[in-house]
Amino acid sequence: MGSTETVPFFEGQTQWLTEKDTKLFSEKIKSTLSCKSYGFDCNFITKGETVEKIIDEFREHTLKEHYIDYPEGIVMKLITKKK
Repeated sequence: MGSTETVPFFEGQTQWLTEKDTKLFSEKIKSTLSCKSYGFDCNFITKGETVEKIIDEFREHTLKEHYIDYPEGIVMKLITKKK
């Protein structure tokens, strides 16, 4: 069985991921995150090569345009459960 050691995914992170989660997440971050995928009538799409870029852009947009302040952990779940 694989390791169950947990590691922080990025500086300041309050939630921890297992090595398996980190690998899965890393494979999916080179994708997009869009408002339409989550029911908004909005054309915003963020693309990124880093977790921080995707999370920051999506959170900034949803707060400014939709008045929703998603926690980092929720945006991480949106990305990892995508596909």
